[in-house]
Amino acid sequence: MPILTMKSICKNFPGTVALDAVDLELKRGEIHALMGQNGAGKSTLMKIMSGVYTPSSGKIFFDGKEVVFNEPGDALKLGISIISQELSVCKDLTVAENIFLGRVPPRCSVFVDWKRMYAEAARALDRIGVKIHPKIRLSQLSVAQKQIIEIAKAVSRECKILLMDEPTSALTLSEIDSLFKLVRELKEKGLTIVYISHKLDEVFEICDRMTVLRDGRNVGVYTTSDLTPSSLTELMVGKNVDEFFRRDERQGTGPKSERIVLEAKNVCRKGCLNDVSLQLREGEVLGVYGLMGSGRTELLRALYGVDRLDSGQVVVEGKAIRNPNPSVCMRNGMALIPEERKEQGLFLELSVQQNLTIATMDEICPTGVFVSSAIERSIVEQYIDKLKIKTASRRTKIKSLSCFNQQKVILSRWLAKFSNILLLD
Repeated sequence: MPILTMKSICKNFPGTVALDAVDLELKRGEIHALMGQNGAGKSTLMKIMSGVYTPSSGKIFFDGKEVVFNEPGDALKLGISIISQELSVCKDLTVAENIFLGRVPPRCSVFVDWKRMYAEAARALDRIGVKIHPKIRLSQLSVAQKQIIEIAKAVSRECKILLMDEPTSALTLSEIDSLFKLVRELKEKGLTIVYISHKLDEVFEICDRMTVLRDGRNVGVYTTSDLTPSSLTELMVGKNVDEFFRRDERQGTGPKSERIVLEAKNVCRKGCLNDVSLQLREGEVLGVYGLMGSGRTELLRALYGVDRLDSGQVVVEGKAIRNPNPSVCMRNGMALIPEERKEQGLFLELSVQQNLTIATMDEICPTGVFVSSAIERSIVEQYIDKLKIKTASRRTKIKSLSCFNQQKVILSRWLAKFSNILLLD
């Protein structure tokens, strides 16, 4: 008997059908991949499985009995834990407090047993091969380290089903190896794991079976050994791989010219950047690569003036920017899309329209007093169409969109601003 079965699951959002009669069956002690393009409905299905969302229709069976999840606590009681793509951490609490959030070990039924909590948190971190002190506050950690804490939180529970939504997106190779070792150990103990990743090599390395979704519908269930990366990609996109990835040969692969549009000269910032230089040419995509903590994010933040430089120089279009800050950089055609989308890139209570046009106020408010609704609507509708943003309307609150579509709105904001230097973290 499968440990969990989902039958004909549907989920509707305003103006969007996220899931359309989706089926999923999980066997005990397997690693089951949930595959599909961005927007296929994978994360939505996981959130229904973990009680974050309630389905519009359909049934869920756990150990053969029908269950209803009205809130995440209902799923947790049955042993279903989720490591979400969007981290649910409390930055002002310690690592240990985050791991044991809502279930702190008591002492004398009244007090918190801090000694036990820190010891158990240290053991949970040690199980996944990570050296992070349990008394450090989350605000001091990077995004990747916060993701690791989420993994430790999930595995520290006595869970039966572990849902992992892009768990390795910010991990180094050694950390991924440690995670996979742990996942295999959990599988050997009878734990069922649902795994979402866009890294096909990971899926083929660690997963037993996979369910493929496309546009919110089932494509099929497959044994991993019966597929190849190429055949899996065709199932996800619904067309021949060569056709899908064909590059317009006329575009070429190099920069348009040798003209340097952005240059960093001997940039230094205490503790993270030491004498870093780079040159970005017109029409070029320049990759900045390194392990966690190597200074990638810090470099982009320094180039955009979010963090102050100790020494060095930023040159844009041949002109040195003295004491760069976001306002000056924006006026010089630069844009930064940050790594923490919700905290640093979005106004969650505002609409898609307001988030998209926040950087183009000069254009939509030419008098400086009144907003031109016609210009604003034209800009928003143009980019909703160009980037195929899935939203019920331009007035929909940005927080109700999927992660993928939220990111499209942030990108559209800067494309509408006609930024010619994009810093993408």
